Amino acid sequence: MPANTLILYPNEPDITFDINYCLNLHMPLVERLWTKYGLRNWQVTKFTCTPDGSKSPYLICTTIEWESIDGVRAAFAGPEFVDLIKDAANMSNKRPIFLIGEQLGAD
Repeated sequence: MPANTLILYPNEPDITFDINYCLNLHMPLVERLWTKYGLRNWQVTKFTCTPDGSKSPYLICTTIEWESIDGVRAAFAGPEFVDLIKDAANMSNKRPIFLIGEQLGAD
């Protein structure tokens, strides 16, 4: 069963986030290091507001789709994870929240 990882950066007043670094350097590195664990694809979303127009609690979300939850576990336990966390510090001054789950449905 496929799985997803969501990596959420908080929308705090003092956050800095370099989207160019994210898209052009960090995510290609993620793809290169984690494809062997079953990474299928990824996307980066910038949140602008909530449905009622208020400020979103999150600024950026990276979604990574995996072949299986076992691949996610292996990637996060692998030696590359430390390198990716260190590299993520080049993107933002905030630590993200990681959510991991199995897909229950998709079209």
